[in-house]
Amino acid sequence: MNNYISLSFERSGSDFTVQIGKTKPFRLISVFGLESSDYSLALSPDAQSDSSAVSGRTISPRVISMDFELADASLSRAYRDSILRFFSPKTEGVLRVDYFGVKRKITYEVKSFKFTHTTLFDPLRISLSLICPDPYFKDNEAFSENIAKIVPLTAFPTALTQNGCAASYRKFGDVVILNNSGDIPVGLDILFRASEEVVNPQIENLTSQTFILVNTTLLQGDELRIVTVPGKKRVLKNGQNISNLLDRSSSFFPLELGKNRIRFSARSGAENLAVFPMWEAAYFGI
Repeated sequence: MNNYISLSFERSGSDFTVQIGKTKPFRLISVFGLESSDYSLALSPDAQSDSSAVSGRTISPRVISMDFELADASLSRAYRDSILRFFSPKTEGVLRVDYFGVKRKITYEVKSFKFTHTTLFDPLRISLSLICPDPYFKDNEAFSENIAKIVPLTAFPTALTQNGCAASYRKFGDVVILNNSGDIPVGLDILFRASEEVVNPQIENLTSQTFILVNTTLLQGDELRIVTVPGKKRVLKNGQNISNLLDRSSSFFPLELGKNRIRFSARSGAENLAVFPMWEAAYFGI
């Protein structure tokens, strides 16, 4: 296990990254806001007693502030322009944190940025404040694997015995366990890809006894995408919105905390599907 903290900043469209930590170009002086975000409770007074009931809970956007400096003062002039361009208030970025071996990421916007070294000869020192509209840290890598994958068992030429043999098996079986190790239920981004005809594909969360059934036929090469992420819920077939084809009893289910038993099926042609459920666990802090 690592016995230090390291931070890495990335930004879309930029090959430049900012690395902070042990053996990195920048040294971390202080950091605040990794452990939690502010939150608020909505209270409803009880007219018949001196108490209130909690009617709502809200997690506020996360603010992360830090101070760090360049380890080699002789490189200050070389890094100055790159740092100024990198922390532009016009572009969002991704902060990756390695906290004593626990690795998570969060998307941020720059809230404030200042150079704070006192003389031209001091190492470049930066005071940085970030705001994260989505306050949750996510796993560094999203889960994305074909849960319908077929694994071959034989090679050719093959000699068959009297009892025969299995030519292949399904890697995950009919039911796959997806373990949400985060702090809240999270949505899924599910991709169905058809190799032959598939009629009415369906995916179920057996743990919460909910399902999503789409009344459509997929042909060879067709893709069906189902998104259950709050604020982004939709059903797309080859990029076109077909949410109107959802079965009436369908529910855009999340992955509940802990183990979820997930099963995919179809009225016919389920064996022709590749199914990729993509998701990221979400955490209050790191």
